[in-house]
Amino acid sequence: MRDVAAGTEPTAAVKSAQLVIGWRVITLGEVPAGQARSFMVKDGDGVALHDFAQQQGASFHQVAQQRQSAFGASTGGRLNDLPAAALTASFLSQLRQAQNYQSTFILPPGLDLSGAVERGGAFLFAWTPDSAPVASLNQFKPRRFARNTMWRIPVAVSP
Repeated sequence: MRDVAAGTEPTAAVKSAQLVIGWRVITLGEVPAGQARSFMVKDGDGVALHDFAQQQGASFHQVAQQRQSAFGASTGGRLNDLPAAALTASFLSQLRQAQNYQSTFILPPGLDLSGAVERGGAFLFAWTPDSAPVASLNQFKPRRFARNTMWRIPVAVSP
């Protein structure tokens, strides 16, 4: 059993909090704005990170394929579970190379956190919809506007 302490980085309510620790993804749920929380997690809690990435990666590949035929299709081509998609994007190297995902997705340096998890790191992923840590740069009012934030917060883990 491990005690995981997470600070209150996000100032908005967290609608989806997930912890990645020891190659596992543990769903923590919602956290009200401005509150600190401590969670007790066991070594076997959650789902394997590789399995989580494989499941979400299949929808990534499907959406990418649908986007290639944008003029012929009027449905699809969207990721609906944004918090899971953002978490998966942080571990794209976990997708199987045999499924040809490497040629579909480009992995920018610093995005993939697999190396940090391999070295014993843990991360809190906190999804805050309709909020952003900085003001918009727009000097006009766009017709469509979304501002969601996925906080990728390294957390201290004590044995």
